[in-house]
Amino acid sequence: MVISKTVLESISIIYLILAISGIVIISVTAYLAMKKRDDDLIRARAFLSESFLKDIWTLILISCFFLIIHAAFELNEMLGFSIEESISELMKETTELGLIASIVLSAYKWFQLMNPK
Repeated sequence: MVISKTVLESISIIYLILAISGIVIISVTAYLAMKKRDDDLIRARAFLSESFLKDIWTLILISCFFLIIHAAFELNEMLGFSIEESISELMKETTELGLIASIVLSAYKWFQLMNPK
């Protein structure tokens, strides 16, 4: 089974869009953090918000899951086990996409915390 090159290119385009939106979200969040210098309020909001903590820990666990899967496919490639190369490439791209999506969602959660409007 050969995975179409357009599928891999589509995943790469989605990855690029997520990465750029993540950069924008992180930049705006950093700007808001520098503008608002009340660190105690930010810490209190972060650690007193039960939904924020649950969401962040869930995203961290999801990121770890994607990292482990990606590392398994990289190890498979290094050791040369018999998984078709196109499927291995698709799975690596998909895990990278999942990882960047969880990072962007985490950054968005921090943006919501910094900008509660």
